[in-house]
Amino acid sequence: MERITSKKNQNIIYINKLNRSNSFRKENNCFVLEGIKLISEAVLNGFLPLSPLYITEKALNKKAEIINEYFKNFKKIVISEEISSHISDNKASQGMFCIFKAVDKNKNYDKIINGSRLIILDGLQDTGNVGAIFRTAEAFGFDGILLSDDSVDLYSPKLIRASMGSVLRIPCIRNDLITEIKLLKDKSMRIIGSILDKNAVSLKDYSFPEKSAIIIGSEGRGITDKIKALCDDMIFIEISNTQSLNAAIAAAIFCWEMSR
Repeated sequence: MERITSKKNQNIIYINKLNRSNSFRKENNCFVLEGIKLISEAVLNGFLPLSPLYITEKALNKKAEIINEYFKNFKKIVISEEISSHISDNKASQGMFCIFKAVDKNKNYDKIINGSRLIILDGLQDTGNVGAIFRTAEAFGFDGILLSDDSVDLYSPKLIRASMGSVLRIPCIRNDLITEIKLLKDKSMRIIGSILDKNAVSLKDYSFPEKSAIIIGSEGRGITDKIKALCDDMIFIEISNTQSLNAAIAAAIFCWEMSR
């Protein structure tokens, strides 16, 4: 079995750069997953592996049964513990890495555009918030998530971890929101903006139509004016002891109400 022991190996340099750089992931249209759980999720959900399985001796021995069952057709390259720690985005490396092709936008497009319950994220940049929103949307059975072009990178390692792998399972795309919202409206989707404005309708008094998309704005500016102009309704969550809610918490409340 082939082994790599040098950090200067070109494959290791490539993996490390993919893990650290949003722009490099976008340029190469691929991303790295670490750990047997996430790598298995990607394979089961149809993501195309673009590399061998890079794995430490320790992980190979510890997960031998699972690896032989699910990854028997994968080429495997053994890496040292030092290299594993070097390329890992975790505090403690899981000792197993694989490069996957980013999802084809068209693969998810029909599922999203013809869905009944969607979340639209306008400019969100916090990987933890977006990851939590993906996890919540999957838990409540939403059909998909649409993100603006300036939202966080879908394949950020921190986002993937925060989503507990939901980003690999729930249909999602990043695209121009104005174009996509207009298409959704043509398909009778009700577009609902969430804002901090008491002139809007309180969530307590609002009934979501069967086909609804809730828009969550960025942590700093909220929903942009151009997107607000496309909303059919504007709603807000009544709160009393703080100025605003975390975007992920607000999304969870909306998901719960929309799923009732």
